[in-house]
Amino acid sequence: MEQKPEHHGHHPATHRSHRWIYVLLGIVLCGGFAWLALLNSSERDWARYKQEAQSRGKPVEWAAFAAEPLPPEVENFLTTPLLRSAVRKGQGNGEFSYRLAVTRLIGLSVHMGNWQKGERSDLRAMHSALGGSRAEDSNSDDLSAEAIIRACEPEMEDLAELRSASARRFARFEFVYPDPISADVPNFVFLREIAQLESIHGIVSLRRGDAEVAFGDVRVIHRLAEACLQEPTLVSAMIGVALHGLALQCFWEGWIDERWTEAQFTEFQNRLERANLFASTVRSIRWGEQASFTYLMEKMSNEELASVFGGAGGTGFRDRIVTLLSLHAPRSWRYQNLLFYNRFFDEMVFQNLDAGQMRIFPAKVEKGSSSLDRAFTMLRPSNLFATRALPNLRKALTNMARNQTAISQAVVVCALERFRRQRNRYPESLTELTPEFIARLPHDVVTGRPFIYKRGENNRFTLYSVGWNEKDDGGRASDGHDDWVWPQRM
Repeated sequence: MEQKPEHHGHHPATHRSHRWIYVLLGIVLCGGFAWLALLNSSERDWARYKQEAQSRGKPVEWAAFAAEPLPPEVENFLTTPLLRSAVRKGQGNGEFSYRLAVTRLIGLSVHMGNWQKGERSDLRAMHSALGGSRAEDSNSDDLSAEAIIRACEPEMEDLAELRSASARRFARFEFVYPDPISADVPNFVFLREIAQLESIHGIVSLRRGDAEVAFGDVRVIHRLAEACLQEPTLVSAMIGVALHGLALQCFWEGWIDERWTEAQFTEFQNRLERANLFASTVRSIRWGEQASFTYLMEKMSNEELASVFGGAGGTGFRDRIVTLLSLHAPRSWRYQNLLFYNRFFDEMVFQNLDAGQMRIFPAKVEKGSSSLDRAFTMLRPSNLFATRALPNLRKALTNMARNQTAISQAVVVCALERFRRQRNRYPESLTELTPEFIARLPHDVVTGRPFIYKRGENNRFTLYSVGWNEKDDGGRASDGHDDWVWPQRM
């Protein structure tokens, strides 16, 4: 029988398995090269962005920013013993907090008025909240004012010390900022309580006819706002913006009751003219937002990123996904997030306002806000960290623009009152105020043009901005959707 020759080759199945190994190896190698190319590309793009930002004088690195040297203690309002004891987050003045709790004064802030709606503070409701009767006779406001002043007695020494120290040349926190993780942060709860207490005391002092004391109370709030606006974070800047709004309640009530003297109007005007919320907001974004995020992305480990960004929003499914992805994120994701985050600020903020000219463009802000909403809907490697870190920019910019408008309107009101007291009338046009009563008229931050002003009868006038809708609604205001109007005497 003829024998078949032996076959010394490989089995066909073996050939096929080898081919798959080669294919898989090829895919792995191609993926590795693609990953390296993406990493190198993302890193180069980020390095190019940083270099261009530096060349424009707008760096995005924490080390590029530095606080100004601290002023001498004797010239610094924030070295007042009460403030120094509790103004840093994590600190506290137990004795002062205890006295505030016992006197229940902070709870009276819910009965403060709303100057933007032309509402005065309700002293009778404050008196009732302290446990007093709410009489309806004509002298009840006077009785309530006296009762509230008596309730303030335990804080009188501290309030007097703050009013005196508020005349100092500087208002600076004694904070240090080695990095965004360990940087000092103001004690915002304490600052708010001090400002509320000063506002209540100032309003009550006005009702009692003591404008000088009330003037000092408002100055304390202004100095606290000034200090916050110099801090590197957007949160601090927004607290400063809010404090200016709180100070305007007392200023407005003193104006409608004709309590302020011409000298006080002059000092109010000079002080408020220096308040530039645009510059402070932009500075806080560049330092506390962009530079801070850059530091976190470039310096932190994956485990630290997972702790900061994965746990930042809670324990839901999306949070667990972010935590898991953060733990295993390649470096290229960091560079992509850095580019996404910084370019978004370029488009959402710096193209939608002009800090130098104090202008904002609401339609562009709204469009950018819509883009942000879309960015949050889809989780991608390029926005994994960025979308968790982005603040509510629309709210921040709207509040900043609204309060800057109010401050600028208060400046004009000071000049109008000084004019009226000398000429026994309001001017036909705001141009009559220059240069004797004001060197340069503030403008509407929305239009860039002067505020709309109309002199009325019986020593009244209308003063307003076109507001966020960029439309002149004839001086009509309703919940911020129409014009931003300076409220008149009711």
